[in-house]
Amino acid sequence: MLTFQLDALSTLALALLLLGLGAQLKKRSYWLRQLCVPAPVIGGFGFALLIWLLRDRQLLDLTLDTSLQTPLMVAFFTTVGLGGSLGLLRKGGKLLFIYLGACWGLALVQNVVGVSVAKALGIDPLLGIMAGAVSLEGGFGAA
Repeated sequence: MLTFQLDALSTLALALLLLGLGAQLKKRSYWLRQLCVPAPVIGGFGFALLIWLLRDRQLLDLTLDTSLQTPLMVAFFTTVGLGGSLGLLRKGGKLLFIYLGACWGLALVQNVVGVSVAKALGIDPLLGIMAGAVSLEGGFGAA
């Protein structure tokens, strides 16, 4: 089995290459544009699938430096969130506002339950919030 270990700079260069590849694939695919799949997801998923297949067949073992993973994931999910606008919310109509209100309400309930359980167990209430909406609604970057 061929073994490669990439340092932080090489890993970042590979990530940028995959981002560009994902952007090109998205530009050429009507289906990916309609589903609003982000370019980093397209490039990253294809790469993950390729590496999985190569590793499964014991052809390649690739180790990536993950020291930049957390800050880059935070940046990615922040930019995804910044992609929304008030105009998009208005375009979604009444049903979207109902959904948004339900999400906010459920997040509030999750935090109240989390803090209440934490206090009942005698632990820091902030852990209750971390076990509430932060991990349940925060997405992949916060879970």
